[in-house]
Amino acid sequence: MKLYQVIHHYLLCAILALLSPSLMIAGDMFILENYPQQITSYAELSNQLNELDNHPYFSCEQAGESTEGRALWLLKIAKPEQKIRTRMFFYAQQHGNEPAGKEALLYLANAIKQNPKLLPRGVELWLMPSVNPDGGEKDQRRNALGADLNRDHMTLEQPETIALHHAIRSIRPHVSIDCHEFGRDSDDYLSQGWIEWPEIMMDYASSPFLADKIIHESASLVARMEKAMLNKDINFHRYFVGGVPPDGEQRFSAPDIDGGLNGAAMYGGLSFIIEAGVYRKNNENNHDLPRRVHNYTELLFEVLSDKTLLKQVRTLFPDKDELMVPLWAPTNYFWARLDKSVEQIPVINQTTHEEMLIDAPNFMTDLVIKKRVAVPEAYLIGESHARAFKTLLTKHDIQFNLISEPVDLIVEYCTLDTIEAAFDQMYHRYGGRSVVSREEAIQVQIEAGSLVVALDPVNAQKVLALLEPQMMYGLYQYPAYAKLVADNGRLPVVRVISKAQ
Repeated sequence: MKLYQVIHHYLLCAILALLSPSLMIAGDMFILENYPQQITSYAELSNQLNELDNHPYFSCEQAGESTEGRALWLLKIAKPEQKIRTRMFFYAQQHGNEPAGKEALLYLANAIKQNPKLLPRGVELWLMPSVNPDGGEKDQRRNALGADLNRDHMTLEQPETIALHHAIRSIRPHVSIDCHEFGRDSDDYLSQGWIEWPEIMMDYASSPFLADKIIHESASLVARMEKAMLNKDINFHRYFVGGVPPDGEQRFSAPDIDGGLNGAAMYGGLSFIIEAGVYRKNNENNHDLPRRVHNYTELLFEVLSDKTLLKQVRTLFPDKDELMVPLWAPTNYFWARLDKSVEQIPVINQTTHEEMLIDAPNFMTDLVIKKRVAVPEAYLIGESHARAFKTLLTKHDIQFNLISEPVDLIVEYCTLDTIEAAFDQMYHRYGGRSVVSREEAIQVQIEAGSLVVALDPVNAQKVLALLEPQMMYGLYQYPAYAKLVADNGRLPVVRVISKAQ
């Protein structure tokens, strides 16, 4: 750029900044200047969204109701004159006491209203700022019934998660992001004299049911976001959880579908989680809220405008005719370490405030599949359990057939040997692990009124993750389905091998 062009550019920016004091300049784009100083109430959230609904690029609708009857708002942002090529869906506050994501999504929407150029060409953006408004009003993690919504994506027992899944199915986003927060000053870190270094973290869906190319592109985006955030002097790390080094174990996000990260990925599309760091102690009136929202919006804008992502998602997902039902289904998998290297974790010295790297010899970085089982032709639910499973399958929009007259099938029954409720210290897994035995295939006559769920290429990965009886973390860890297990341990879902000849 020549000197006169540079002078002209900065003079123009200065004039625009004077004319629009509510905006600040970021490159060639304009972003709202003031980050929120306090948490937006449900009433204030509703008012803001109703105001945005009057703008030609915005439309707001109610996606459902919370347990206590609050609206679950869904905001669509799109330019009507443009052809939509990419759909993105950002949702926040599954946990009511993690509000920074909600504030960032409101900030994002208002920034786009002020400057529509912030929304890339051909992108349709959907926002659900508060999935758990009841918990948000009470400043509690769980919803009004005491349920952790981010553990309800398999059984879909709560109205909030039912509405969220319905929204995802309706939108069919190419990219979805689940917004959360984590504590930087937990007792276990403070006991070592440390504060967690990352200000914000991000991870991608890692379910072993996902195609390798989906995992690869997701990992590539997180790597690009790391570079972008560090260039902005924002401490960024791929999201991990676990104890304190050197003895504690760390791992990346859980690969199971009971959380939003992998639950959303089952519908197709790239799925991510963002966790902003918050100080839980000595944080009167959320004094770090502006910084948390700043970090969030910087990251969300980077994702929104990532040219590689926008190009890739249009070619990443195959047509239905190209999909295939897999031959094998992973049922037992966990995080491990496949090489002898030692990871290092950055922390902040609580006394000196200096950054430090500490050895983390038990950081598990590789998802290992320990067992696979052959994929059956279909799954069968007997007449006595049909009603319960009709409800579950309908919530997940999974098609099923009702047997109208008796039919002979070759099937494999499965028996629940035990549910291991304790935390697994060896493999660092949560409780609720199912130990299941599979019986030899036999020919039986199936009674009318039973359900058959076939595996087609579109729904195969979700059906397998949800219904396969041998899944280590399957339905029977939940009380509503544990009570459907027969006295002899036989499970209600049966593997169909073929029709009898």
